Amino acid sequence: MVKPQFRPALRLDAAGPPPDPRTGRRRAWAVAALIVAFMLVNYADKSVLGLAAVPIMNELHISNSTYGLISSSFALLFSVSGLVVGFVSARASCRVLLFVMAGVWAVAQLPVLLVASVPALVAGRVLLGAAEGPAASMSMHALYKWFPEDRRGLPSALQISGAALGTLIAAPAVT
Repeated sequence: MVKPQFRPALRLDAAGPPPDPRTGRRRAWAVAALIVAFMLVNYADKSVLGLAAVPIMNELHISNSTYGLISSSFALLFSVSGLVVGFVSARASCRVLLFVMAGVWAVAQLPVLLVASVPALVAGRVLLGAAEGPAASMSMHALYKWFPEDRRGLPSALQISGAALGTLIAAPAVT
């Protein structure tokens, strides 16, 4: 007799892959592709400020130390948010958490579009760091739900390669 799995009452997502193995494999690889795209955007986002450093410094007439403050503000909440979201992930859906993170990435870019200033850049980078801190671990956690233990190597490698692809694509696009 198989014991039913315990699921916390606050869980917001479906129980996992569908029962049909063929459909489950297709959906698992579709999820893997989405997670690779998620990581690509994540790392492209991180690298854009560094790639545009000199034009930003010239346009806003800021010093190296002010630019260093802007750039390092990204790390202010990066680690803390990773821990907090790690604890929250026991009660909330990975799908919801990843969606919220991606939404916050978009919102974090808005201040720069509206007012290009040092405070807007710092605020955007702090918010971006908070949303990107848990991204890699949460996306891997979501990916592992779709693949059995002995089949996680390739999906994990693809997830990690999404990070490299993000920087690879962002560099020529920004420069």
